[in-house]
Amino acid sequence: MIIIHRLADIKAYAKPVLTLGNFDGLHRGHRAILERVVERAGELGGTGMVLTFQSHPLEILAPHKSPPRLTTQDEKIRLLRNFGVQVLISVPFTAEFAQQSAEKFLDETIYKNIHPTEIIVGHDYAFGYHRKGTVLLLDKMQSAYGYRLEVIDAVVCDGVISSSTRIREKIAEGEIETANKLLGRVYSITAAVVAGGQKGKALGFPTANLAQQPKLISAVGVYAVWVSFKGRVFQGVANIGYQPTYGQHPLLVEVHMLDFKGDIYKERLRVGFVARLRDEVAFAGEEELRDQIEKDVSRARQVLTDLPTPVLL
Repeated sequence: MIIIHRLADIKAYAKPVLTLGNFDGLHRGHRAILERVVERAGELGGTGMVLTFQSHPLEILAPHKSPPRLTTQDEKIRLLRNFGVQVLISVPFTAEFAQQSAEKFLDETIYKNIHPTEIIVGHDYAFGYHRKGTVLLLDKMQSAYGYRLEVIDAVVCDGVISSSTRIREKIAEGEIETANKLLGRVYSITAAVVAGGQKGKALGFPTANLAQQPKLISAVGVYAVWVSFKGRVFQGVANIGYQPTYGQHPLLVEVHMLDFKGDIYKERLRVGFVARLRDEVAFAGEEELRDQIEKDVSRARQVLTDLPTPVLL
């Protein structure tokens, strides 16, 4: 996949089949669009292309309103490559873009730089100043700019529309199984292992404390997880919370890897969240906490053993 970071670096590509959007999460709805882009590019002997911004526009315009990310830039690139996209145009969002009218964005950013043969977007795609550009405008301007427009309907899973907003809601509420269905894969985070208080090790269940990272963290609680480390995937249990048995602490993400021995301090782990097992609670003492962790490990093993080991993306 060719990756372009400046509009000025875009070259002439054969019969561009273009889609546009933020694509945070690259969920089932996004996949439907991208699969169609790749399919049409193949049918036309053209080039499947994606135009996106490196950051959510709200991160620049109103940081306090910007939603937490579901995918990092590296994850987005990796997923788009796996989907078969041939050219990714990933440019910084700037004040100039923010002020462009929808008509100007269509003319100066899309047409003059890419000359798309086809444009394929989701039903709710919007662009330009105050998001006034919609599929209605793209439809209206087809003949003027010589492209064919195709609009992809929403993807619905178990009665719920797959959207970045809905997935964020489900993750924040701890409904990770529903979020994973809407994503079409296991939601994961990647972080370095940092020094901790060694409380888990003292209980017989050593945990890896994960450094803070930019993605959305699921609701407080205990989860069955997959843990990817140096090419291997292990079963695990993760606790997201404040260690209430030991008093109030800053929010931590701790992971216990099942059937693993070794030093992983300062290493990077990718943790995929599969099922929420229970709330985080304060126990009367360490013995009671240890008993509960044993139950959590047993239940996590039961949940994960029945599932195929995933490739965490």
